[in-house]
Formats: sequence, C-alpha cells, structure tokens
Amino acid sequence: MNTIIFRLKDAIHRNAPSLFRLLKTIKHGLCPSQPVASCGQPQPLFSEISVASGFVPKIRLLKSSTRPKAVLVLPHLRPEGFSGGPNTALFFAAEIAGKGYDVLCLAAEYPVCSPERLRQHLMDALGLAPDVAGKFQTAGIRETIPLHPGDTFIATHYKTVEIVEKFQEQSGGKAFLYLIQDFEPMFHPWDENHATAITTYEKNFLPVVNEALLADFMCNMRVGRFSEEVFRRTVLTFSPAVDRRHFYPEKKEQKTHVLLFYARPDNPRNLFEFGMQALSLLAWEGVLVPEKWKIWCMGTPSVPPYDLGNGIRTQTLPWMGFSDYAACLRQASAGLSLMLSPHTSYIPLELAACNIPVVTTTYVNKTAEALQAISPWIHAASPAPKDIAAALKQVVQMAENGTVAENRPFLFPDTWKDAFAPIMPNVLDHMEK
Repeated sequence: MNTIIFRLKDAIHRNAPSLFRLLKTIKHGLCPSQPVASCGQPQPLFSEISVASGFVPKIRLLKSSTRPKAVLVLPHLRPEGFSGGPNTALFFAAEIAGKGYDVLCLAAEYPVCSPERLRQHLMDALGLAPDVAGKFQTAGIRETIPLHPGDTFIATHYKTVEIVEKFQEQSGGKAFLYLIQDFEPMFHPWDENHATAITTYEKNFLPVVNEALLADFMCNMRVGRFSEEVFRRTVLTFSPAVDRRHFYPEKKEQKTHVLLFYARPDNPRNLFEFGMQALSLLAWEGVLVPEKWKIWCMGTPSVPPYDLGNGIRTQTLPWMGFSDYAACLRQASAGLSLMLSPHTSYIPLELAACNIPVVTTTYVNKTAEALQAISPWIHAASPAPKDIAAALKQVVQMAENGTVAENRPFLFPDTWKDAFAPIMPNVLDHMEK
C-alpha cells in the first residue's frame, strides 16, 4: 500500500507541468492543433528547435574583424539553474580563455543573462579569476552574432549541435568541439529526439568526453563516427575535478546520521522511484530508524516529503550555492546517488573524496569493479530496488560502525586546470587550424 501511494504521489508530481498546460488549453478554448504558446506565456526556445518542428531560428551573422574566439553554445544561460554539466562546460571554456581567447556564451533558450551576471557566477561560484571571467560575453541565438572566420564552436548538448551546424555552414566548415558528458540518446525512448541525438555523432566534430568510462562506452558502442578506428584515436578524454578545498573528510559531531539521497524525479536516469523503494524497504526492515537516521533529498527542491515507513520521513533540501552544497555533502554519513548511465556522475565522486560511503548503480561497462577501482568508498548495485537496498544496507552499517574503507589515493584531479591539462594542447592545436 505504501508503494502504491508513493507511486500515485510521484505520478502527480511528474505530470504536473503537463496537467497545467492542459488546463491552460481548456481555459483559453484552444483547438487541439493550436500551440499552447499562444496562451501568452513565454515558452522555452527548445520547443522551436525540436526535431518535430524541424526549425532553427534564422541566425543573423555579423562579420567581425576581431581575433578568433570560442563560441560555447549552451541550452540556457541562467546561472541560478546551472548544475554540474553546464558548469563543467564553463570550466572548459575558462581554460580556453586562460590561453588568450575570448569566449562568447550563446544560449538556445531565453531569457539570457547579462555578461555581468555570468561573470559574477564565474567568479563567485566557480572561483575564476576576474581577468579570465572578463573574457566571457553572452548572447542569445535570436541576436545578431559577430563571427570571425577562425572562430571555434563548442556544442554542449545534442540540441545545440543543430545550432552549431548553422554556423559551420557560414564559417568555413571547421570541425566543432563536441563536449560529450553522457550518452544523450538514452535521455529519450526510441523517438525523434533519440534519433536526433544519436545522429549528432555522425557530424564533423572533435570529441571531448567527460570521463574514461563514458569514452570507452562510446567507442564500444561504435555509434556514428565512433565506429571509425581513425576517429576513435582522436577522442579527447578528461577526468572531472573534485576540489579538495570543498570535498574532504570532516569530523561529524551530530548523534543522528544523515543519509543523502540525490533525488531527481524529472531525470529518469537518476532512478528516483527505485531509490525511494530501496529506502522504504530499509525503513520497514528496521535498518533505518528515526532515532538514528535522517533522510535528506537533494537535487530537486520541489520534491515533497515522503513517509517511508516506521516513522522515517524524507526532508527535501533547497537549491544551494556551491559552498553550501559542499558543506551539506560533508555532513552526510552515507549517500545514495543512482545513475543509469556509463558516467559515474559527480556526487559519488565528491562523497568518496570525503570518505563517505555511497551507493550508485552499474551500467554496461560501469561495473562494480570499475567503480571500486575509482574509490573503495563507492559501492555498486544492479539497477533494481532490492539490489540497491542490499548495497545501501551495507553502507548504513558501515556508517553506524565507523568502518573505514581501504586507504587508497583518490586519483581524480583537484582542479579543473589539472583536469583539462592533458587535452588542452590538442584543443588549442585544433582551434589554431
């Protein structure tokens, strides 16, 4: 019964945006073929560049006499909504800026933040130096875009590739840099969006792949140009940075343990429902008891609190700045961060750097052995509620008993400068061609 109630709550939460749009349609008397956008509310630009419409707004170009720059194309430019992926793209662009290039951040969605707002985010949240942040400009794709024949375009998401191709057609056709941070066709079922995402790997690009596990997956899949042996030798791979100034072991004084759950119901790959079911299983089994454990949900502030059983109730955390986010992670006694993807995701790495045991899921080549090779603090489970619960039970017992994992160096880089250092010569060589 508890699981049924949970599923009903979750279904309502998941479909709230669709229900809201339907109610707007009924209220305004729109016929089924009339777009909801005509209700007067601004709509995300991605609806205009979706494969269903086959439309990319006409890009107005202005020939520029300035020197070549990097053009970083992002889904949006709203710093308050930046998470690990967009911030990684900004760190990558910052390394390019540090080599003397200006950076134009081009947004597919509106509204677009001002250059000053973005620079403030780069300095305050990402810790970039003012002279590097000062090289960043912002624009939206409806604006007139100043271009130089030597500009290098960087796609960061499969839907930004279509925009980059429009630039390529008018700028000499040099291969663009494609920052690949997940196998994005899996964001969608077998539909038009899946097809659009998977065909981006057939384009003229230089791959820059976040993490060796993901790069190996792409090469093993032989998807698009990754099927070409010569192309596979061009793949540039980096390991994400885990800043030890923020992620480090911290002595905990609290008597009650904290289990931190990365709860993202709107991101299917994060297996929100499986995570909740695993937590509920442990609550009913008596492994998680309210006298010893608090369950914090992080990642989506709108997630309502849930009764897991036996008096265990989740608590949802608000959206935080980076420093507060890191401090929150350090308070945890255990973590649950699921990821149905070849990428580890950042939270398991950050918790491992803090010597906090964390459970995540396996996926194809992201095996238990591969995750243990990264850190003994990362515990893997098959993507099934009972298996997740079994791994989480071990982690909970480790935390209660003060069990320490094998002492091994954590080999991920401390800084983004170190993360990109191995590939930056190749990136700059490509930009200078």
